[in-house]
Amino acid sequence: MNCAPSQCHPRLRPVAGERFTAANGAQIARLHQIIKAGWYLLELINQILDLAVIESGKLSLSREPVLLIDVMRECQAMIEPQAQQHDIKLTFLPFDNTWFANADRTRVKQVLINLLSNAIKYNREHGTVEVKCTLSTLNAYASVSKTAVKDCLQKAGTAISAIQSSRTRDRR
Repeated sequence: MNCAPSQCHPRLRPVAGERFTAANGAQIARLHQIIKAGWYLLELINQILDLAVIESGKLSLSREPVLLIDVMRECQAMIEPQAQQHDIKLTFLPFDNTWFANADRTRVKQVLINLLSNAIKYNREHGTVEVKCTLSTLNAYASVSKTAVKDCLQKAGTAISAIQSSRTRDRR
């Protein structure tokens, strides 16, 4: 922020740098998560502002060795409150914590957060979201599955059957 903590509105002083004196361990962990999420949002805003670069086809990726377990944990911590709010069980299946990918860390997080957000948003009440990471000889894969996909397919099948049966009746 561009103001000294004493010049800011009282509710913004902690954000501007004032120390928390009575925070317990859980509160401190939450504050660290909020700060991480804030930096992530700042990265996303910067990417949106660079939309012209993307549209021109001149987007540069910064490939680097990315420890997949770290990215998964960060995404899990960021998306867990949204899952809890919708009463969705979020499961990250265990995988080898030494797996690396040569990728743009920010883009990997962006894609995974987007997939997880959509899996929660388009899920059913009390549903599940499962994240699985696998490795082949050349690539690492992360898959996100949710209970709502099965429900949607069943509903679509029922709707198609109803349409087909009404067409059959109309032809008679």
